[in-house]
Amino acid sequence: LEQCQEVAGRYADERTIASQDISALVPETRDVTVFALVDAVGGRDRKVALETYRRLLGDEVSPIYLLVMLTRQIRLLLGAHDALANREDLASALKVPPWVAQKIGRQARVFSAERCVQAYRMLAEVDAAIKTGQADETTAVELLLVDLTER
Repeated sequence: LEQCQEVAGRYADERTIASQDISALVPETRDVTVFALVDAVGGRDRKVALETYRRLLGDEVSPIYLLVMLTRQIRLLLGAHDALANREDLASALKVPPWVAQKIGRQARVFSAERCVQAYRMLAEVDAAIKTGQADETTAVELLLVDLTER
């Protein structure tokens, strides 16, 4: 509420308030940034994935939480491949809102089913390496992002 009042107070008499005005004054929420990370991985955009990952680390978001979210994204992509193969409605099959289903459907075209299976294995390996102390969680997740966004 405070940010809304600040935006309204700052621009009220000057002009119409634009989305960039709000973005400049209201910080991104962690959830938005986490979803930007999984979207970047889904779209295999390494630059955005790594920039977003580093921003999240700066905001003290746990690499383990991000690993969980990445695992969820790969699971959704695998489900999308199954649903598309069976000519099912993505939103219903994945139990997600239609706009999320559309985004996942686009990502499924970039991330093949075989690549999803490979990514799932990589996620499991990184998870095990972190849990057994064989890998530093921050570095392991960053290297995983590099692997997942390989074209």
